[in-house]
Amino acid sequence: MNGVLLTEKIIRIATRRSPLALWQAEHVAERLERTFPGCRTELVKMTTQGDKILDAPLAKIGGKGLFVKELEQGMLEGLADIAVHSMKDVPVEFPEGLHLAAILIREDPTDAFVSNHYATLHDLPANARIGTSSLRRQCQIKELYPEAEILSLRGNVNTRLSKLDSGEYDAIILASAGLKRLGMAERITQCLDTSVSLPAIGQGAIGIECRIALLVAGAGAFYIADYASWKVAYFVMATAMSVGLVTTLCLKEPDHKHFDGRLSEDVAVKRQNIWRRLSISFVDAVLHPFVEFFGRNGKVGLLILMLIAVYKMSDITMGVMANPFYLDLGFSKKDIADISKVFGFFMTIAGAAMGGVLVVRYGIMRSLLLGAVMVAATNLLFAVLAVSDPNLLLLAGVISADNLSGGIATSVFIAYLSGLTSTAHTATQYALFSSLMTLPAQLLGGFSGVVVDSYGYTVFFIYASTVGLPAIVLVLLLMRYQSRSKAYNYNP
Repeated sequence: MNGVLLTEKIIRIATRRSPLALWQAEHVAERLERTFPGCRTELVKMTTQGDKILDAPLAKIGGKGLFVKELEQGMLEGLADIAVHSMKDVPVEFPEGLHLAAILIREDPTDAFVSNHYATLHDLPANARIGTSSLRRQCQIKELYPEAEILSLRGNVNTRLSKLDSGEYDAIILASAGLKRLGMAERITQCLDTSVSLPAIGQGAIGIECRIALLVAGAGAFYIADYASWKVAYFVMATAMSVGLVTTLCLKEPDHKHFDGRLSEDVAVKRQNIWRRLSISFVDAVLHPFVEFFGRNGKVGLLILMLIAVYKMSDITMGVMANPFYLDLGFSKKDIADISKVFGFFMTIAGAAMGGVLVVRYGIMRSLLLGAVMVAATNLLFAVLAVSDPNLLLLAGVISADNLSGGIATSVFIAYLSGLTSTAHTATQYALFSSLMTLPAQLLGGFSGVVVDSYGYTVFFIYASTVGLPAIVLVLLLMRYQSRSKAYNYNP
């Protein structure tokens, strides 16, 4: 993974919710942040089928792959960038599009014999009750101690230990690595020799799984830059992106009625040369959607496109400098992560839900106006934060307000973009609109650091707020146009 790329985004780490899984994910997060200064991580906690089904042996409900499927699905759906696994739970085959990117240094791979009354496995009485969830451990122990009663034991490490302490078992078998990572090494009565219990493949190792595309764009770019130069790395990344671009242009649109003002006829496409076919594909994929859009909206379509281009500008301009701003104020990375994770995440979800309610209750245009005003106003709160002494409560309040307004504005704006598309060109029009939404804002955001260096954070946040004024004006103009159109079309 590329150090430069890692400093520009939050790395979302998919993990199970058990204490051991969280320890492993936090360990990976800490390693990433230490290796790549400025990198931020965020844990995406998930519950797998293996965590839900606790009343049946793993071998009967699908094996250890049940502990990774939901995490892999989360990555494929874009909910997380990487996933952290215990390697003993990882199946041999990976879903298409995913890849095992790294394996950390292995901890003690042995199985641990844990008992409150017996010093070794050999000391157990003939009819001892031994708890384990592993079919591998059951078979090996049963082979050596056929009279022992092997009982199923499910749950996280703390749950299993509490069952032992309550007297349900005479002894239990756990992974030594898990107990050591959780600071419970003293609970290990005996580390079993591999001749007694051969560990699972990968036991004690932590694996990092990611999307193959993320591996290419991250580690791939880093290796290319290391062996050649950043110029070559960016050229290779651009070439890789062109594969999807050319594929999109070559794909045929689904059958639909074209707008009457279409720019070309699809005649004998298969018999045309490759350049002719590419030009027709470009017309169908890019030009036709715009022609259809202006055919429905006329000159006001220019106002709509201008609104799309500037609506997120204030939010993105400010967001570029948010993390450096927090650090310059003196807040630790842990403080920033804790507050943004707890307050930021939930306030964004709440804002998105409120946005949907506002659209239903007050309509799309009024909700758009509210979102634009709130985003511009919350940027001014950062100016207040810039002139105040560092205060975690104030930081939490500002981040909460920013994420709430951002959630409202984003959900309402997505609904607005969706309503602008036609059934004939839904995918292409939405893709063009969303690209137009981010391109100007990202270009302007590139100068955020220059403004901060020249004038300081207070002026920058006032500037970022001012950048949101064109969006407010354009929403008001479009609302006025719609009111006039309704009045003109009204026939008493």
